[in-house]
Amino acid sequence: GTAVRDLRGHSSAVLGVAFRKQSQTLFSASRDRTVRIWSVSEGAPLETLYGHEDEVNAVDVQFAERAASCGRDSAVCYWKVPEQTHLTMNTRAGSIDCIRMLNEQVMVTGDDQGSINVWNVAKRKPVRSVHGAHGGTDFWISAISGLVNTDLVASGSRDGCMRFWQVDFNGSRIAPVGTASVPGFVNSIAFARSGRFVVAGVGSEHRFGRWWHLSGAKNGVAFVPLDT
Repeated sequence: GTAVRDLRGHSSAVLGVAFRKQSQTLFSASRDRTVRIWSVSEGAPLETLYGHEDEVNAVDVQFAERAASCGRDSAVCYWKVPEQTHLTMNTRAGSIDCIRMLNEQVMVTGDDQGSINVWNVAKRKPVRSVHGAHGGTDFWISAISGLVNTDLVASGSRDGCMRFWQVDFNGSRIAPVGTASVPGFVNSIAFARSGRFVVAGVGSEHRFGRWWHLSGAKNGVAFVPLDT
């Protein structure tokens, strides 16, 4: 219940963080257009990654020293940390707001055009897309996540529900498989490791700005049990 590390270095707001699995290495995304890598055990910065041309909205990482980030520059950057190189993949979306790596090669993103896109690092464009995934272009995809070692993905917007998708690991298919009622803006999503439930951070407004206000929506955490 107390802070044990204070990691300073970004020159603007931090918009996303992710731990590399089974490590003390933390990745952070910021409005200063960079992704930073930190050693939490030492409380020290390890590296700063440059490549985005606008603010970085989210970052994700799995087990390998590979990370993926997305931002307002309509780009997904795939970082090969040991090699000190990265790939830049683009779409026509105005801003890519959330990202989840399904494995070391495939990732899924949500943008402010209402689209969910599946990416493979072998391609520079999305390999599969669902446009208007939550009802139209005004329903921005504000959160996305996946259950580790499965093909189950969850997405959130402001349409009053969390939507679930089946995504093949090779990126060849994405299909709807269910919904759960979650009133308000779904601003973040996380699956329990057990797979028994999914958690959503919910608000009356979008996490990046006050473009809409949903009256009656409460700021809080929603727990959604998952059954067969």
